[in-house]
Amino acid sequence: MNYQYIEQLIERYFAAETSVAEERILRAFFAESNVPSHLQQYASIFRFAAEEAEAPKVLGADFDEKVLARLRAKGDMPEMHVRAIKMTIGARLRPLWRAAAAVALLVAVVGTAEEAIDKTTSVPMDLQAIEATQSVDSTDAAHNPYRQVQEGLKMAVTNDSLPQESPRP
Repeated sequence: MNYQYIEQLIERYFAAETSVAEERILRAFFAESNVPSHLQQYASIFRFAAEEAEAPKVLGADFDEKVLARLRAKGDMPEMHVRAIKMTIGARLRPLWRAAAAVALLVAVVGTAEEAIDKTTSVPMDLQAIEATQSVDSTDAAHNPYRQVQEGLKMAVTNDSLPQESPRP
C-alpha cells in the first residue's frame, strides 16, 4: 500500500498546517490495528489525541450546582448574606472633597513659604549699621568667619568686586 498521503499529513501536522478534518483522518488511521512499521512511531501520539478528544469532560456545566448540593447535604454550606450598601451622593463625593482639601492645604503652605521668602529677600540690609555695632579691627577681620560672610554679603548687595586681601600677620 502507498502511505504517501498519510506521510504528507504527518509532515503538515508537525508543521502546524493541518486542518481539523485532516487531524481526524490521522487519528482514524492510527486507531486501526494494521499501521505499517515505519509509521508506528507516530501511533502513540495520535492514539492519545484520539482518546483525549473522545474522553468526556471532567467538569460539566452543572459542576458548581453538584458541589453546592453536596455541601448543603452535609451541612457544610455556609450561609451567605449579601447586603447592598446604599451610597449617598455625599459618600461618593467624599474622596474628591478630601483630595481638594489636600490640594488647598498644599497651595496655602507653598504660598505662605513663598511670601516669607520674598519678605526676607526684599528687606534691604543696613550693612553700615551692622559695621558700626561691630568693634572688630581690620587685622582681625581676615580671620573672623562672621566678618568674611559679612563682607561677602556686602559685595553681593552692592555688586562690588572682590576686596583686596589684607596682608596676614
